[in-house]
Amino acid sequence: IKGVSGLQTQIFNFKAVGDEAFLPPSRNQILSAFTLQELASGSSFYSFGTRIEAANIDNQTSGEKEKNFTGLNGSLGLRHQFSETHTGLATFSYTERLPNFQELYADGFHVAAGTFEQGDENLKKEKAFSLDMQLKYKSDSVETSFSIYGQKFKDYISLFYTDTPSSEDGVNVSEFKQVDAIFYGAEF
Repeated sequence: IKGVSGLQTQIFNFKAVGDEAFLPPSRNQILSAFTLQELASGSSFYSFGTRIEAANIDNQTSGEKEKNFTGLNGSLGLRHQFSETHTGLATFSYTERLPNFQELYADGFHVAAGTFEQGDENLKKEKAFSLDMQLKYKSDSVETSFSIYGQKFKDYISLFYTDTPSSEDGVNVSEFKQVDAIFYGAEF
């Protein structure tokens, strides 16, 4: 067995100033622990990984209102070497993505995007199951791969355009909302 384990942290204070500020000041703290391990058995390699993440988002203009989230992620994988040039891979994973301060607290005109964004303090974490399968070919002069993937989300966070006019002339409100979604595709 070989692999990597670790801790990751991110702490930052955010403050936008001026007429174009559409996000309130916030203090953001994220701490996570992870491991990814691989077990070799002949020409097959089995991998497993997990990550736990805790986030604290403090909107500093709403009476010290805080949001706390915990996210869990896990994956299982198989890589099989069919020959010196051909490899097959399959990965199954479960992920949780935590809402960020912009999705929770946006309230105003986002100049760079040209949208009037409205956050939602009641957003929950996204949850998704995914499957990815891939075939690879690699020789001294050529390397190519083909993969198919699918990901099924519960409570996917997205920015939705509405017909509701904002306080900005000619710009309608776009709201962060959650919907169930399926992403799938192929890559070559």
